[in-house]
Amino acid sequence: MFRRSTCGLAIAMALGLFGAWCRPAMAQQWLANPGTNNWNDDANWVGGLAPSGAGATAIFDSSTVTSLFFSADTVIGGMTFNAGAPAYDFNVATALTFSGAGIVNNSANRPTLNLVFGGPVTFLNSASAGDALLLNGDVTFANASTAANAQIDVNGALIFQDASSAGNAVITDLFGSDRVEFRDTATAANATIDFDAGAVAFLGNSTAGNAAISVSGLSILLFEDNATAGNATLTMGPVGRAEFFGNATAGNASITTGFASTLNFYGNATAGNATLTLNGFGVDFNGNSTAGDATLLNNSLIVFRGNSTGGNAAVVNAATADVDISQLNSAGTTLGSIAGEGTISLGSKTLQIGGNDASTQFSGVIRDGGAGGGTGGSLTKVGTGTLALAGSNTYTGVTTIQEGTLLITGSTTSDTTVEAGGTLAGTGTIVGDVFNGGIVDPGNAGIGTFTIDGNYTGTGGVLRIESVLGNSSSPADLLVVNGNVSGQSFVQVVNNGGLGAPTTGDGIRIVDVGGVSAANAFVLAGPVNAGAYNYQLFLGGSGDPNDWFLRSGLRPAAAAYPIVPSLAQEYGARLLGTLHRRLGAQEQLRDRADLLDEPYFNGGWGRTIGLGGEQTGGGTPFDYQLAAGQGGIDLFHDEVAGGIHHYAGVYVAGGQGRADAGGQVARLALDAASVGGYWTWYGPSDGYLDAVVQGTWYEGTATTVDGSGIRPKGAGLATSLEAGYPIRVGETFLIQPQAQMVYQTFDFQSQRDAASITSFNDNDSFRGRLGVRGARTIALRETRAGGPRLLTVGLTADSWGEFLGDNVATLTALDGSNPLSFASDMGGAWAEIGGDVTVQVTQHASLYGSGQYARGFEGDRAATMGSLGLRLNY
Repeated sequence: MFRRSTCGLAIAMALGLFGAWCRPAMAQQWLANPGTNNWNDDANWVGGLAPSGAGATAIFDSSTVTSLFFSADTVIGGMTFNAGAPAYDFNVATALTFSGAGIVNNSANRPTLNLVFGGPVTFLNSASAGDALLLNGDVTFANASTAANAQIDVNGALIFQDASSAGNAVITDLFGSDRVEFRDTATAANATIDFDAGAVAFLGNSTAGNAAISVSGLSILLFEDNATAGNATLTMGPVGRAEFFGNATAGNASITTGFASTLNFYGNATAGNATLTLNGFGVDFNGNSTAGDATLLNNSLIVFRGNSTGGNAAVVNAATADVDISQLNSAGTTLGSIAGEGTISLGSKTLQIGGNDASTQFSGVIRDGGAGGGTGGSLTKVGTGTLALAGSNTYTGVTTIQEGTLLITGSTTSDTTVEAGGTLAGTGTIVGDVFNGGIVDPGNAGIGTFTIDGNYTGTGGVLRIESVLGNSSSPADLLVVNGNVSGQSFVQVVNNGGLGAPTTGDGIRIVDVGGVSAANAFVLAGPVNAGAYNYQLFLGGSGDPNDWFLRSGLRPAAAAYPIVPSLAQEYGARLLGTLHRRLGAQEQLRDRADLLDEPYFNGGWGRTIGLGGEQTGGGTPFDYQLAAGQGGIDLFHDEVAGGIHHYAGVYVAGGQGRADAGGQVARLALDAASVGGYWTWYGPSDGYLDAVVQGTWYEGTATTVDGSGIRPKGAGLATSLEAGYPIRVGETFLIQPQAQMVYQTFDFQSQRDAASITSFNDNDSFRGRLGVRGARTIALRETRAGGPRLLTVGLTADSWGEFLGDNVATLTALDGSNPLSFASDMGGAWAEIGGDVTVQVTQHASLYGSGQYARGFEGDRAATMGSLGLRLNY
């Protein structure tokens, strides 16, 4: 655009070298009363020598002559104006070059360089123009020189090249042919540039820096090559023009266009990250140019031509503004986001929106047509943000939602495809078909109705429904399809604080179909729970067989959670067991003179327990398994007169219980840790009284088939009192009537799942047993130590009864309301038969085991159990 002239600069540098060789570098002072006003007259300077040369400095104080002229080309290092110096002006009709410090003004008066016949004036190296006033003629800043705080009225060419800077200068033009050029890596820095007829050009790798640049009238602002507008403020006044060519960029500038002004991008130029406030004729993007990541505040017109692109630019449209992509040679373009009002003219092109991930609302109209004409324009939504369309959009191509959300509160006339990463939402209307492979979400930040004035086809997507789940009149999103429904979609129900309740009639309508609905068009994506209720999806109602409804029933959790204390009760009771199951035939120890000679710590024992059973009485039926390991030590044994024995000891145990409830509807798992203590009294004829106290801590999980679950935590306290009296029949056989009472109480913490709060109460248990044990003891071969070795075999028949055991779990909504209680009733009576064996294997060790089978008198329970233990006495 501009031809670069370096001839004047080369002459200036040559003169500088010549002057430096001819005269010594020194500081010369202008006389207080010089004879003439000729700078180059040696007689006008103190010392009789005019300053000349790259290192020469002219010093000015008070003088009777303050208007000087140059009669020859001159090179100096600089001018220094001392504090008391008056206002000097210099008429430069020849070449003047500053190659040192430049102009240093310590006075209160601004010096003036008046380039009467064009100068030129050149600043080299690090020379500064100080705060001088430069009028008329050509001025060049080269190397690292700076215009500093100068005021420059351009009448010709003002050139900044190399790494020079306009500093904080104020630059204005005088006539239409004036120009300012920034070349190489020069910068406008913090200058103020105001042109109304000439040209301001940035070439090479130059930058507008932080300058304030205004062009109006016939003036033009140009950026070429790799130049950048930096962080400048650029203003196009009336009829002003700004153009970007090559690889130039608007950088981070703030650009404002005014009345009848124009802004154009050509070649590979980019708007960068600039903010463009568009008035006048707006902005044109041509060639391969791009709007980049700019912000376009459009009060006029944005046009994309050729192969230009909108990049990720953010467009904010005023009510009368238009964005026109209809003249593109390519199939379409992109924009980061659109907002505001006005129109967007697509022609036959595709506009892709959303690349900057911003969320915006556009209330204007997206349409076909534009300056390039054409129909069938299309819209593609990308990015993670939300684009809200509130207007009546009339484009006739397709709408594709690839990512993020397209929120329609107005209307479109386009067939719409929702892809896997996209969401279609809103309360508006689509006059076309919808293909849902992503998410369709009726409503706008709440419950609402979305209308499809065509067909709906599910392609594996999700229909998201918000509802305040309760009875049939509960508020809920509604999808209205005036055409047919086909394919398949997964319905995801979001509960907005609903407490759950029974539904009546058709239930809660969520899809209103005007045409025909396929039988499997909608299926629930997952369980829908609120409080104690579960909601299922149904096709058809009393009003229309093609509509879809939610109807409630009790949750699986309502049946499963009450089993938690029931499982704990069964575990605690089976761990307590009976005396013979716990310790074997301990009466074998009577009269063992070789044992029990010490009253303390004279025995230890351990056993394993296993049980499998089923409970089919009151409440949800369940199958269960119990397993435990138990070990104890006799702390004390005492034999008193008359053959009376006392035993006391403690034990620990660990185990677990597992249950499957309601035919795999729920699974329960409880881990348990116990400690206990016992005291046993034996009379002279082996009648006994056995007392046990046991504490157990429980922790586990309860999960249902619908994915709900809690983590029960609690503790139980159990006591047992058992008595038996043997009736001997001969020397080796006895019949022993027995009685036992077992009481347990439990405290489980309240638990919260995604839909409810569960609390446990009324979880006490009281069991009683009446039974008889027949046993025979025989002597086997003696031990190696010569002591007796006994074998005891027993058979038992018992009748048990549970007099409490009505375990209750109460489910409420998450706010504690709508309580509903559910029971797992362990009460009832059952018979139990079994056997036990105790055999001494050495002088100090005995093995013992037992097995039982239990069955309810009313067939409401059954269980098989066994244990195996080892006892050591010493």
